[in-house]
Amino acid sequence: MYETTTVQILISLIVMSAKYECEDIRAEIVKHLKEHYPSKLEDFQKAKTRELFHAPPKNYHFQLLSAAIKLYTPSIFPALYYHCSLHNLDDIFAWSYLISQGDFQIIIRGRERMTKSAYEVGT
Repeated sequence: MYETTTVQILISLIVMSAKYECEDIRAEIVKHLKEHYPSKLEDFQKAKTRELFHAPPKNYHFQLLSAAIKLYTPSIFPALYYHCSLHNLDDIFAWSYLISQGDFQIIIRGRERMTKSAYEVGT
C-alpha cells in the first residue's frame, strides 16, 4: 500500500473492505489517504509530495471521493473536496455523475467561496 498504485486498485480495496468489513485493510487505506489528504491545515503543508497513484486519470479525485464515502472517514473529505474544486468548471460539471448531488453542491459552493476570498484578498 505504500508504493504507488492505480486508482482502480485503491477503489477496489475500499469497496471490498467496506463490503466484507475488513477493518485492518480499511484502517491501512485510511492511514495512507490521510497522508495525502490531511485534515489539519498545518499537515496540509507537509502533505506527501510523491504521487498517490501511478498514471492517474484526470478525474481521480472525483472517483476517490465517490469511493471514500464507504470508508466512513469524514476527516479526509475536506481535502478531497478541495482538490475536486481546483479543477476547471467544465471538468467539474462533466464529472458530476461520479458523485452525489450533495457532494457536487459542496464542491461548487467551496469553489465559489475560494474565488470570492481570492478576489477579496487581491483587492
